[in-house]
Amino acid sequence: MPAAGNVEPILKAQRPRSPTGVAVNDGDVYVLEYTHATEAKKQGWQPRVRKIARDATVSTLLTVSSGTNIRTEE
Repeated sequence: MPAAGNVEPILKAQRPRSPTGVAVNDGDVYVLEYTHATEAKKQGWQPRVRKIARDATVSTLLTVSSGTNIRTEE
């Protein structure tokens, strides 16, 4: 943990992904990233969610690609 008052990066996005949203729950940080976020939608806009746990462990919870089939229960 950084000392109080110091700001340090905890996660760096890798191209072509860009972070677009952050949420905190119970000390864990969740980051929403999209591919090609600064380009036209047809370039991809494929989201993923990464979690940064309190112990600084980074894990990918969800990745949506062009082949992902998302179904909802009714």
